[in-house]
Amino acid sequence: MGSEEMSIRKEFGGSLPVANVQALASNNSSDIPIQYLRLELQSEEVLVDESLQIPTIDMRKLMVDDDEMEKLHFASSQRNMRLWPKKPTSFRETLDKYSSELHRVSINLLRSMAKNLGINPDKLASMFEDATQGVRMNYYPPSLLVQVNEVQGLQIKKNGKWVPNRPVPDAFIVNIGDIIEIMSNGEYKSIEHRAVVNPEKEHLSIAAFHSPNYRTMIGPLPDLLKENSANYKTISFEDFVRIVVTRKLDGKNLLGHMKFAD
Repeated sequence: MGSEEMSIRKEFGGSLPVANVQALASNNSSDIPIQYLRLELQSEEVLVDESLQIPTIDMRKLMVDDDEMEKLHFASSQRNMRLWPKKPTSFRETLDKYSSELHRVSINLLRSMAKNLGINPDKLASMFEDATQGVRMNYYPPSLLVQVNEVQGLQIKKNGKWVPNRPVPDAFIVNIGDIIEIMSNGEYKSIEHRAVVNPEKEHLSIAAFHSPNYRTMIGPLPDLLKENSANYKTISFEDFVRIVVTRKLDGKNLLGHMKFAD
């Protein structure tokens, strides 16, 4: 992310105030903030159905020699990452290479989605070049919390029910977010997901988030509206970020805010 985009993103504003977990723990506080509580009276049903497993796609069949791919670049030279762990010493270099490869994979996926939608792949891919990428590493120790029918790992919501995802070796899980659902005018669906823990085994996940550049307008792609009306509003990326950071997380209520009334 370049210095220009960093300065612009500072103007987007902050998120709702959240109590610091470490501060609460150090004070031995017995008052747990409401945002850390789940108030469901009973566990939600989890479906175990082999037919509902997430499809596995061989990326090698999607990757083709394309001169344009050589032009893709990742703004590593403009990074100003100061908070790096000192051990292992190779962490920064490894993560930098890994995130660059993830960016390349994401661009190829966007191009493939654009082709399936019948639009110019370059148009969609260009919106995500020179943009923001975030990487989050989560460690889930063995725990009895949020234990649901001895099912561990990632779950996605389908037809109001939670469906567990079986891990596939050497594979990525691709989760389409709200922005892609809006841009595709609802053709691609943003998936609600959650992570559950296991009472015996630890779980480690590395998630990468790819956002469009700040110049992008968030709305249905014009090429998709030649024969269909828009199902979602069009707003600036800045306004979209403001909505994201100021609204309470509650399922897919952000999409509801962006949809036109039926």
